[in-house]
Amino acid sequence: MNDLFKDKLSTIVSDELLIASLRAVFDERIEKEKPQILEIEDNASLGERYRAYEVAKILVEEAFKDLKNYETGKKPIKGFNKER
Repeated sequence: MNDLFKDKLSTIVSDELLIASLRAVFDERIEKEKPQILEIEDNASLGERYRAYEVAKILVEEAFKDLKNYETGKKPIKGFNKER
């Protein structure tokens, strides 16, 4: 990944509200895709769909852990007051 992307990710990760909002969107989508038990479905098919659901949750969690690696600890500059 190039430095421009890393710098942008660092900026995004420093915004706690933005990260929480993104996590909420992903969590909501995953919950909408939670497998439903259908009467015409066999256990093997339901198991495969449930495993895919669980793997998706793990992948999203791992992605947010990866994003945290881009956190630099630097606070963004809020601005400069010229009147002082």
